[in-house]
Amino acid sequence: MIVVLLLVVIICIITLSSRKENFNCSGYKKPVGPITFDDAGMDMKKYKEQEEAIDITPDLMEKMILATNKYIKEKTDMCTYIIETTRIKKFKSLASSHVLYKCMFMVAKQEGFSFGFSITAEIIVNGDDVIVHAVQSKPIDINPPTNVSPYLNDVPVMEHVPFNEIRKSELESIKY
Repeated sequence: MIVVLLLVVIICIITLSSRKENFNCSGYKKPVGPITFDDAGMDMKKYKEQEEAIDITPDLMEKMILATNKYIKEKTDMCTYIIETTRIKKFKSLASSHVLYKCMFMVAKQEGFSFGFSITAEIIVNGDDVIVHAVQSKPIDINPPTNVSPYLNDVPVMEHVPFNEIRKSELESIKY
């Protein structure tokens, strides 16, 4: 009787247990692709850049960093923290009393494989209110080209100047 019971238990274990490894991908998460932000920025014709030194209190800087971090969390659903403020520009509105800050931050991802990325945030400050208007993945001073047709349309092939002619012209310019 014990042998029959033991045989039934062994048959049940063999048939009911899965035949694949359960721990081959333990803790695996799909890798995160490149982090890009391409929000539409403010119309900078309505603002004038402040040329003199920018005076920012630590409290205002903290508010801007926390607001930007919250914005990134909402857009990417990743836990991040800002590790460095690379650059800040201040713009005053020509029409109202609010101030626009363009801040370039270095951001680090906390969970999983840690990596960093750089963003430029446009932050509107009106009194104590801090609102992140837009975030872009480009440096602060990059302006889009006015003529984008070479990137979108076929252009005719151009001949390259032979290297010897370039070298001759450089030698001629060095002589004088």
